[in-house]
Amino acid sequence: MRVTLTKSLRLLCAAAHVLDAVVRVTMLFPWSGAPLRRRHIIAWSKTTLRIFGLRTAYNAPLPDGAGARLLVANHISWLDIVAIWFSTDTTFVAKSEVGQWPVIGALARRLGVIFIDRSRRRYALTAGRQITELLIQGRSVCIFPEGTSTNGRDLDLFHPALFQPAVDAGVVVQPIAIRYFNVEGEFASEVAFTGDMSLVQSMCRLAGAAPIDIDITYLPPIDPTGLDRKRVSELAHALIDRRLREPTGGWLFEPDESRATRPYLIEATPSDLVVS
Repeated sequence: MRVTLTKSLRLLCAAAHVLDAVVRVTMLFPWSGAPLRRRHIIAWSKTTLRIFGLRTAYNAPLPDGAGARLLVANHISWLDIVAIWFSTDTTFVAKSEVGQWPVIGALARRLGVIFIDRSRRRYALTAGRQITELLIQGRSVCIFPEGTSTNGRDLDLFHPALFQPAVDAGVVVQPIAIRYFNVEGEFASEVAFTGDMSLVQSMCRLAGAAPIDIDITYLPPIDPTGLDRKRVSELAHALIDRRLREPTGGWLFEPDESRATRPYLIEATPSDLVVS
């Protein structure tokens, strides 16, 4: 009974939270400067994680003013975007299908998400030029080079073409490894957003899930100078794959930390870790 009630409350809060996003993006963003928009994104991302009872540990996150980077992460769930967005100011690249999702697609376009259709070379080249321009302008961009979300247990091959903008713009590539664990320190399969699963189905699955922790590690950056895109993609893949294969060491947080209604979210700053 309690599980059913918790699931229902989470889904109700999630629906209201989507409405909140619509209000923020359509009514507040047009009149807000970049710093205020960033605060809105942080607040919205943080609440999203709290609604689904998730806690996030950031290892070696980027300090403020780190400069433009091509962020490269493995892809398991739509939650990857929320967790990265909470810690890092970036523009995301998504597959063209996301732009067709009701409500979410319209919000993504307003937020500047770059859509890429790899089945059409012309559109893929256009997206590549957009990414390069943003990097040159000093704006970080985040890609998921596997090209799709996976079950999280194995890392698919990366698409080297997605790394060309970093080579052209001369900016570093920042690999990011994302892992999800349950209380036993095992991979939390509930988060996997794969196959024909819809966003609503994924949210329903997460709403009824047991406590989940997210482990996000910002790995050593890669300088693309003198390297081609294939070699850069191989280096990024090797770093992320190695991190994903490391043992978890068990629960990410102390067992006695309360997570009943307001789970701890750990946001790293250059000076210290701040628990909010």
